[in-house]
Amino acid sequence: MVRLFCDGQEVTNEAVANLSRVALRNAFLNSDRSLISMCAERNLHYASSTGVSIFLWKNLLTVAHIGDSKACIAKLINGNLQPEWLTVDHKPNMPHELQRIEASGGSLAWLHGNKPYIRGGDFFRRQANGEHPKQLNYSRAFGGKDLKMFGLSAEPDINHFEISKEDKLVLLASDGLWDVLSPKHACEIALAARREGRLAPRRLFSVLFKKCLCVE
Repeated sequence: MVRLFCDGQEVTNEAVANLSRVALRNAFLNSDRSLISMCAERNLHYASSTGVSIFLWKNLLTVAHIGDSKACIAKLINGNLQPEWLTVDHKPNMPHELQRIEASGGSLAWLHGNKPYIRGGDFFRRQANGEHPKQLNYSRAFGGKDLKMFGLSAEPDINHFEISKEDKLVLLASDGLWDVLSPKHACEIALAARREGRLAPRRLFSVLFKKCLCVE
């Protein structure tokens, strides 16, 4: 069993939870600042990315995420695989997200099959000037330089979970996977790859690639 000590005192799960929360938050915000700085140098006004990260200490799992990148845990209960989401997507139409966006001068737009997008308060002015302002289908992200002042945030949601013997796998992915595979199917593929001694990410990519090419 791994034990962690600081100044002669054993560190508790509560202390690790607080430390991991601070570390993950700083990592997300620092990454956002770095991406915004790079985008400013290259005039990439709307380049952005969502993200999800985890930190595991003993049986304490800490999950941080922004946007629509998700974490799913696979539980094996009585021989049945039961996936559960550990994250909730950040969408612009969620009440607490929309409140921040509108307070910052941004707005909500329904586009592309009636999906919610964050729109900057300068959208129509920039369009009239011949620019191509973008809108994003998530309300938290790294980057998105010219939407940050209108409520786009890189502040991660961070939650803690206790891992039990029923928990067999945690799968992190963006919508590039979750829009194609169901949580159960994706976890089944990953677990099967592990049993076969193969890399789960490579196996998942192979399945996605074949689906994109409509190859059985």
